[in-house]
Amino acid sequence: MPGCDRPPSYTEAHHINEWAADGGRTDIADGILLCRHCHMLIHNNGWRISRTGARYFAVPPPAVDRERRPIPLPSKSPLSARC
Repeated sequence: MPGCDRPPSYTEAHHINEWAADGGRTDIADGILLCRHCHMLIHNNGWRISRTGARYFAVPPPAVDRERRPIPLPSKSPLSARC
């Protein structure tokens, strides 16, 4: 998420398309690593993650940005992007 600097060892997997509610896949291409705090922001505070090609974006809830403008996230590593 924007401004989060937690290393991968402090993260957990998040399904971009919720596997239970949306029938999302449980594979690497549908996942992103988030720290516990950021993961809870998505599930409890209206944030969501979107993807366009190999680019990932954090989409804030209307309370943060009425227009819900996507915020670019750092790219996945070239190795994981090929998976």
